[in-house]
Amino acid sequence: MLETFKKAFRANHSGFSGECVCGREFFHPDHASWDFEDREIKYLESENATMLDHAVDYVEIDGTEYILECDCWHKKAERLMYFLNRYDVQVAKYLNGERARKIYEAEQMQIISILKDSDLPNRKEYDDDIPF
Repeated sequence: MLETFKKAFRANHSGFSGECVCGREFFHPDHASWDFEDREIKYLESENATMLDHAVDYVEIDGTEYILECDCWHKKAERLMYFLNRYDVQVAKYLNGERARKIYEAEQMQIISILKDSDLPNRKEYDDDIPF
């Protein structure tokens, strides 16, 4: 289940290093991919940061970003997965209700039609009135 959670809540960005909310540091030392200086690598190694063989990825839970490879967020994810699984029918009803509401709102919006170039007024007429 945790793998499914990771895929669903993974953030849309990654980086060469990062510090998790819990304070643990992670980094990917690939000089070809990232612009590290030797002193930065030595610093991260001396700080006992966790070296990864891939970019540092993130997962977002309740507005907080955690390092995907850190385990400090697993308990929070387990509670959330329990809720989602325990109330799966209610969550599905809620999401379907929200979908229907948003579709209704979208259908109530005024549609702006796209004009063909031939329908547009002569641009030259208006360019003369522009003071710059």
